[in-house]
Amino acid sequence: MFIVIGILTVLNLGCLCLLIKRGEMNTRVMCIIGAFAAISVVLKMFSIPVPTGGSIALLSVVPAMLLAILYGPYAGIWVGVLSGILAMFLIPGWALVHPLQLFVEHISALGALGYAGLLGNDDKKKIILACIGASCVNVTFHIFSGALFFGMFAPEGMSVWMYTITYNLGCMGVECALSVLLISLLPIQQLKRFTRTVRA
Repeated sequence: MFIVIGILTVLNLGCLCLLIKRGEMNTRVMCIIGAFAAISVVLKMFSIPVPTGGSIALLSVVPAMLLAILYGPYAGIWVGVLSGILAMFLIPGWALVHPLQLFVEHISALGALGYAGLLGNDDKKKIILACIGASCVNVTFHIFSGALFFGMFAPEGMSVWMYTITYNLGCMGVECALSVLLISLLPIQQLKRFTRTVRA
């Protein structure tokens, strides 16, 4: 199973790199990415504990998914990855327990939020579908990370996979679901027109 996780991680990292290469980066976009990454980190600092032992952050995945929708997947990927790296140094509990966790969780899981922009931003149904897909990939790699690096915390009598699935669905799963709901309520077309005006 660990080999399968490794292969899926490498494939996901490859997809993320390809999407980043397709993006058009400039100074203004870099500043926006930095600002949204900072907002994401601040949102991660506010969380609600849940019975499974984890906590639900204050919709910290929204900035990455929203920027992916408005500017393209590459922008969301950068926001997700940067926010994960910043959180390692700024938020207790986000520090790495193993070097490989950086690739499985902080880059693969959070970078996958950029997939929210894969289906464009013209159709609300496609936007929601892409956000759901991005959320599923995000939660899946958090589950993988839990199985690889946090299995020792599984209660006696509970399998590692049951523990990590329950834990991550109870925190990241709920956060992603609420974030998709919020994005579905946002006036994406108006926001898109605003970004075009700013670009001009």
